[in-house]
Amino acid sequence: MTTLRGSCAGRRVLVVEDHAAIALSVAAALEEEGAVVVGPVGTAESAMRVLAGKERIDAAVLDVKLTDGAVFPVADELLRRNIPFVFTTAYAAGSMPDRYARIRVLEKPFAADLVARAIYAGYRSGDAPAS
Repeated sequence: MTTLRGSCAGRRVLVVEDHAAIALSVAAALEEEGAVVVGPVGTAESAMRVLAGKERIDAAVLDVKLTDGAVFPVADELLRRNIPFVFTTAYAAGSMPDRYARIRVLEKPFAADLVARAIYAGYRSGDAPAS
């Protein structure tokens, strides 16, 4: 795999994931690429509070199914703000609502370093590097 060392340098990436081991793995991979990780947070409610705050968010990694429900309100707010993000899920990528058809979906399990590649190599489905 081609190294992306520093590809996320200075980017503030919100990590929304309710499984601690996955959240820490994703955060470590992003930090290795130079990102400043915001969170991780484990609920959509917590993510919405982060977005309502003054902290700058440049991109996000969103687990589809969280303990407090689907992450879609967070995704909708990111779309409204034109902030790039990727979804992660243990479910089939084809089960996503149509409005997210161009958003990259990483099916669990995935290599944590793929998150940085997906975010910064195109942001949207079809443009990000293949896994």
